[in-house]
This record gives sequence, structure tokens and C-alpha cells, in this order.
Amino acid sequence: MKKDFSETLKNLRIQAGYTQKQVYDLLGIRQSTFSAWETGRAEPSADMLLKLCKLYKVNDIFSAFGYDGYNEDGSIQLNLPEIELVENYRKLDPQGREHVNTVLDWEAKRTSTIAGQAARIAELEKSSAQAPSSSSPTCPNTRMQILL
Repeated sequence: MKKDFSETLKNLRIQAGYTQKQVYDLLGIRQSTFSAWETGRAEPSADMLLKLCKLYKVNDIFSAFGYDGYNEDGSIQLNLPEIELVENYRKLDPQGREHVNTVLDWEAKRTSTIAGQAARIAELEKSSAQAPSSSSPTCPNTRMQILL
């Protein structure tokens, strides 16, 4: 197991506020087994890793351990909450899917608009910081027209 993985596992435990003893007692495993996981000498089973993540309240296991959500071939790797969403979507009737699609489209547009506005604000702040300052007072209405 990679050192990075074991360090991440240890950091997640610390962030969750647990000592090693608390965790291996809660999981019913030996101290030496748990210590080996955090030092990179051994790796937990998939089942035990899921138990650790649940205990540490890790919702997105992939990003917690440094995965960006994509496989090496560029295909999407879903995390557990995303898998649950897909499974729930598949259970919907056509009307339910239409409702979900409408909300998703609306939220995607809203998020895109917010990102565009943030980029425009950053652009204006950058140009404002680079512009030579004038010693004469400016009219608020004129300044408003320039910003728009």
C-alpha cells in the first residue's frame, strides 16, 4: 500500500478525533493490525476500509484518497453517493425523471451563471487594481456606468 494512502488514513482518523486505541477497539481488531494500516505495512480489506470511512464520516472516499473521479482512460468513476443517485434515478417513472432533469438543468445554468459572474468580478477587480488612480473625485453615477 502506498505511503500516501496510509498517511491519509491516519490523517482522517485524527481529523475525526479518534485515537488509534479507540478505533481498533470499536472495530474489534488487534492494535498491531491497525498500526500496520497507518504505517503502510499492510492494507485493510475493502469491507474494513468502508467501515473506517463510515466511522470517520468520509462521504466521498475517492476524493478523500486523492482520486479525481476519473479512471485512467478518462471515463467517469462514480463515488458512493453518486451511485445511489443513479440507482434512485433509475427507479423513477418518466414524470419523475422529467422533474429531476428540469431541476438539474436549472441548477447547471444557475451554477454556470454564478461562475461567470465571479469571473467577471475578478476581471474587473484586476483591471481596477491595474488602472492608474486619479486624484480627482469620481462621480458615483459615472463609476456605476463603467462597472456595468
